[in-house]
Amino acid sequence: STAEVTDKGVRQVIIRTGVVLSKEDGALPRLALPFKLFAGGPLGNGRQPFPWIHLHDEVKAIRHLISQRDASGPYNLTAPNPVTNREFANIMGRVLGRPSFVPAPAFAFNLAFGEVATVVLDGQKAVPQRLQESGFEFTYEQPEAALREANAKFVRRFEFVEARCREDEIEIAEAGLERLDSYWNEVRAADKKR
Repeated sequence: STAEVTDKGVRQVIIRTGVVLSKEDGALPRLALPFKLFAGGPLGNGRQPFPWIHLHDEVKAIRHLISQRDASGPYNLTAPNPVTNREFANIMGRVLGRPSFVPAPAFAFNLAFGEVATVVLDGQKAVPQRLQESGFEFTYEQPEAALREANAKFVRRFEFVEARCREDEIEIAEAGLERLDSYWNEVRAADKKR
């Protein structure tokens, strides 16, 4: 518990964040993969809220809260324009140029994501009201702009994976997750050397 520290006058800010859209890691590569395999769509029934935030805004918001001496208590670090999981899937499909109509059954998503799946499948409508009231301004308010920026590197990485599958003379859908992970890690390592 942090009660002892708070009792001594230390300011406590609690951040509750949505799914962070990042070029590097996190949930986005796993969320994008089914779309690249032409099997993307909403998770579960798709009606659940899908709170999200771009990594740039996440970092900017944390810095903002550190600099605001009167900020304390809970803050939702989520974009100001919430969408449902189905809406997010449609946008993801549009950004990646892939269909978005194949729903992922809840049990399959639970197997792939474990504990994180509960958060996404149950959903939580979280709006950044207190954060905005503190004067914070988002760079990425709309999910499409955030996904386009975050997916720029993923598109290049997926193109690399597709090329490796062609080199190995296999269809990407038949490559298997272990091989796809191997290709993905290969291109990530190359990106880190840049």
